[in-house]
Amino acid sequence: MALNLNEEQVARVSTCFRPRSLKKAEVFLSEGQVCRELFLVRSGCLRSYYLTADGKEKTRHLAFAHSLITSLGSFTRQVTSSEYLESVEDSEVLVMDYREFETLYHTLPQWKNFYRDFVEQAYFRQQERLEKHLTLSARGRFLELMQNHPDHLHKVSNRILASYLDIAPETLSRFKSQIVF
Repeated sequence: MALNLNEEQVARVSTCFRPRSLKKAEVFLSEGQVCRELFLVRSGCLRSYYLTADGKEKTRHLAFAHSLITSLGSFTRQVTSSEYLESVEDSEVLVMDYREFETLYHTLPQWKNFYRDFVEQAYFRQQERLEKHLTLSARGRFLELMQNHPDHLHKVSNRILASYLDIAPETLSRFKSQIVF
């Protein structure tokens, strides 16, 4: 997702972001709140997750350095979120609030194109995850993650990885013990 901006436009977009530090396990959006910010991860890891009726966490997305994360439906429509956003580890992020985002969207065509690409990528990523969840076994999902995102296995706790893969933590531990790293 490239922006293709000239120097003046880069300066303009840059002024819309402000740095923020997040501590490990810091929840910075809760279910029921309106998401008013877009986050660019500079370092660390953030996640979005849901809570089931019985209180179990289901991780929807993991965002590492150089990626964006938000509660997309809540952010774009400015309605309450059904998910949580949390830092998985100490993280440094750049934050853009909704008003700045909207101003760029309506005044900078490249930003509108960038946003369209971001939404498309988010959609395709979720489609792919859903497809794998429906067609692969728990072991197959683990092996696919290990092959395509091995950094997840070392940076994210077993509890969070298990919720991301939708398997029991014990099952994840068993899978990991069968693999030589």
